[in-house]
Amino acid sequence: MKLVACLSAQDQVEVRGQLDLLTDLSYDYLEFRADMFTQAWTGRSLLSAVRSIKRRITPHPLILTLRTYREGGGDPLVDEKKKTEIIRDLLAISPGDDWGPDLLDLEWSLGRDRLQDLGEAARGGKMAVISSCHRFCGSFSSREAEALYLAMVEAGSDYQKLAFQVSRPEDLEGPAQGLDRARNLRPDIRPILIGMGEAGLTSRLPGPQNPSLWTYAYIQKKSAPGQLDARTLSHLLYGRN
Repeated sequence: MKLVACLSAQDQVEVRGQLDLLTDLSYDYLEFRADMFTQAWTGRSLLSAVRSIKRRITPHPLILTLRTYREGGGDPLVDEKKKTEIIRDLLAISPGDDWGPDLLDLEWSLGRDRLQDLGEAARGGKMAVISSCHRFCGSFSSREAEALYLAMVEAGSDYQKLAFQVSRPEDLEGPAQGLDRARNLRPDIRPILIGMGEAGLTSRLPGPQNPSLWTYAYIQKKSAPGQLDARTLSHLLYGRN
């Protein structure tokens, strides 16, 4: 299991403070939750922010996430249309060098056609694509999870993520069963499966029964219900902090 440290900040001062906390921490990826910023982004200003962060975290890969408000983002003005506009502008000016995003998180709610279009542009800029689907009012059934994982990998994503609210540990069983069936059909699925909330704790911890390739942890501010802090998870995974 790989550790994704989540940078969730409102301004550049908070960004610098959280990056300072990473200097002695073992982690695998940094996720920049750009939707938590108070400023309104353009493609150019977002690429500039990404480049500034990359200079601090290299050689760690950077995941760029700009959530719509419906998918848990902090800006009510960012809907699917606005997100597409910002990301498309960023991809148009990104030179495909080592200082842009390494991975781009695209929500399944953008629609398959739009996701495939942005995904192709991202891969042209040497970025991998995470297709993500969130549900904040309950879990997915096993059939829903199976269908989503298959649809996301067939749409060309490099990683496939389901995150859902759980009220009891048993709520994790349906999505995990659906993932098993999907992987029997498509062994190339690279799954991320997260149960949000305290009852989903086991989905965030390493273990033989956890199929998720990655776990997400906050640096200073939680960006999802039930998220653990990065230092605790880093210690569990690597024991060096």
